[in-house]
Amino acid sequence: MATSLPERNETQYYFGAGPAQLPKPVIIQLSKDIVNINNQGIGIGEISHRSKLAQDIIDNTRENLYKLLSNNGNIDIEDVKKHYDVFFLQGGGTTGFSSIPLNFKKFNQVQNKKGGYVISGSWSLKSYQEAKRLGCDVVPLYNDKEVNGEFKGSYTGDYEALLSKHDDLSYVYVCENETVNGIEYDQSLKELAKVCQQRNIELISDLSSDIFSREINIFDYGVIMAGAQKNIGIAGLTLYIVKKSILANIKASGSIDELPIAFDWNLQNDNNSCYNTIPMVPLHTLNLVFENLLSAGGISAQEKINVEKAEKLYAVLDKYSLEGDNEKKFVKLTVSKQFRSKMNVVFNLKTTDLENDFVKKAEAKGFSAIKGHRSVGGIRVSIYNAVKLEAVESLIKFIEEFAEQL
Repeated sequence: MATSLPERNETQYYFGAGPAQLPKPVIIQLSKDIVNINNQGIGIGEISHRSKLAQDIIDNTRENLYKLLSNNGNIDIEDVKKHYDVFFLQGGGTTGFSSIPLNFKKFNQVQNKKGGYVISGSWSLKSYQEAKRLGCDVVPLYNDKEVNGEFKGSYTGDYEALLSKHDDLSYVYVCENETVNGIEYDQSLKELAKVCQQRNIELISDLSSDIFSREINIFDYGVIMAGAQKNIGIAGLTLYIVKKSILANIKASGSIDELPIAFDWNLQNDNNSCYNTIPMVPLHTLNLVFENLLSAGGISAQEKINVEKAEKLYAVLDKYSLEGDNEKKFVKLTVSKQFRSKMNVVFNLKTTDLENDFVKKAEAKGFSAIKGHRSVGGIRVSIYNAVKLEAVESLIKFIEEFAEQL
């Protein structure tokens, strides 16, 4: 076995949708800490989750998360701490699909309430289907595929009118960035948050793909759930940011027989995410990513880079769009411009053969993991926080060269 770390280039040309790449400084520090964490003589994956070191890492991760939520001090951290708890569950976003409706189940029964789902892509659809499978009282508020024949975006109408169709909603669930379909909510989400607050409905959001890719106002949300492996860490852990009032209401409603212990929000929160063994390597990775983000200027600085990456990539795709005037047009963009994802750029080419040729030539140039999700095909370029602008610009150059060969 090798006794030294292999080399790693500063810029990677890996565009995987998840698990996704991590910043180089995070990978290097994590590699060292797996061997020996804080000169303990043992690695992060070997320490007890109940040790002082592990508890310090959990607490530090939570503290760094609060700092990121403050948007560089523009939101009072103490105010965030006063109203929101942060805890971690094993699993990914799929765990959230189950834990969200189950934790609300007894509360909804007692209050004669139900959950509403805005379905804008594959993951919000799966979340709704899971809630139904578990026997929870939920309704689809909107399904973009039913409206447009395929997922093109999300609801564009009046949210007040949409929510007024149901006077018994306890929460509205959205997936803000649909990884498979390349769909991301625009500023209209703020209108949804406003209407939810006016109607005393909690906004629950899956932010797995785009958490900390842009600034948000945490007070717009009742619950944020995010699987770590797309934009902030590695697989095995899910982040939850939940209003204290929601946790209190769930607890006051009584026990939920169908709720697995590992999914019990109050139980996990009351035990500092350590009722059972928390996976320390994913948790420590999360903290290293947070520290890296903070040291690089916080979310606002990262957001500027992410906007530039997305704008440049979409510009070259629009240039060769089938709907444009370019004689070499060969790109089919299915998502409405209003809802184009800045994290997952999804598109098709004129023919399947052309897509296969594109992928083959891209991989030969070192651009990997650009095939679309198996359920939809096509091309998908994921440009999460850790993907550098230089990598996107190199890919754009390849697209231009590919077009010249047609």
